Amino acid sequence: MNEKILKLHELLTSNFKEINDVALKEIEDRIMKAINFDQRKIRDITILEVKIKFKKNRLKYFKEISQGDIFEIYLRDIGKYAYGIVVSGEIKGNKDEEILIGYLNKFSSTALPIDEIFQLVKQKQFLFIANTGITGIKKLKWRFITNYSDKVFSDENLSQIPYKVYFMGKYYKSVGDSVKEIAECEVISKEEADKIPNPLGIVGEEEIENLLIEKFQNTI
Repeated sequence: MNEKILKLHELLTSNFKEINDVALKEIEDRIMKAINFDQRKIRDITILEVKIKFKKNRLKYFKEISQGDIFEIYLRDIGKYAYGIVVSGEIKGNKDEEILIGYLNKFSSTALPIDEIFQLVKQKQFLFIANTGITGIKKLKWRFITNYSDKVFSDENLSQIPYKVYFMGKYYKSVGDSVKEIAECEVISKEEADKIPNPLGIVGEEEIENLLIEKFQNTI
């Protein structure tokens, strides 16, 4: 379904850098021509007009977060774009769950096209997964791009993700629980900890951005 919607999006919005009144009129014309293209499917009617209703967004805060939401993160210090996708958790209506975000193993000087982002998600090309504070999302610092409708990880997959933390001279590991109390975690060696990219605990947006910058600098 993601691929079909993406293809339709590209067909309808090709040649437009942004959707404005002029672009919307052209999109309406394209939809009308497409519907009328095969007259066998609309024998008894003629489509005369297609109208798209819209309203201007004046959001000050991003209110709802859903599984599959993809966010674009501009890292000003290095002039790169990074991306994260919600792999678990929702904040919607009565739901106020912890948000697990997978951060893609890709840094770009320009914004990535959605099809490339989808491919990275499909291939599970993640730098790390973190229980993420949502201030940056709610204040629109991280830009919402689109939603990836397929489930990225099964519940079983999520239960097998390891997390680590360094505390008072020791490394600790939790499996499947991103916010487990340190006292309940397993003590592990530095060698094992070095193989685990995922931080334990709730990580704020500034710390996430610093982690992403550090990951990028390690590739130079």
